[in-house]
Amino acid sequence: AAKGNSFKGSVTVAAAAEALTFAAAPGALTFGASSTLSGVLSTHKVGEKISVLAQQCGSSAPAQALTVDTTTNGAYSAVVKPLMNTAYTVKLRNTSSSAVTVTVRPSMRIVKRAAHRYSLRVTAGQSFAGKYAGFQRFNGTSWVAVKVVALHASSVGVAPSVVTTATFRSTIKAKLRVRAVLGRAQVGSCYLAGTSNTILS
Repeated sequence: AAKGNSFKGSVTVAAAAEALTFAAAPGALTFGASSTLSGVLSTHKVGEKISVLAQQCGSSAPAQALTVDTTTNGAYSAVVKPLMNTAYTVKLRNTSSSAVTVTVRPSMRIVKRAAHRYSLRVTAGQSFAGKYAGFQRFNGTSWVAVKVVALHASSVGVAPSVVTTATFRSTIKAKLRVRAVLGRAQVGSCYLAGTSNTILS
């Protein structure tokens, strides 16, 4: 026989789970620039120590980069300067955020040294020796290829920066807008494609 629909039991009320919001600005930058990581701890507690973990492109696992304390209303922020594309996460005890990747493009600077002579300097967290940059001119509506330039190792970089350079000639006429680019196939998977400053030939 049924005993009716009475029920006896207990209900356990758990404390609200911790959660971390997390963002990076800017999310894409030129080598040497910084990005600010920021977010809020859901409990809004002040003085909690948030671990910032970084997994640089090519690394097998994230490593702790720094620790920051939460401030008013549980907010936190940290400034990072990645050497190449890097995935960041933040962690507090058993709570981790989802990963946010900050992407990096090589820093490129082209200079006119003399008539028809140019030099290019590429700075990044790795060497691009043996890679090829494109020298381009602007034809009024779009950029068009002029020549391909081989990059060579240089000793002028100060660690962790690595400098790759090229010196080359071009017979294009004067007073044209020119620049250099390093395409995706040349930079590989750890960088965004790079573009130099624009100068006059």
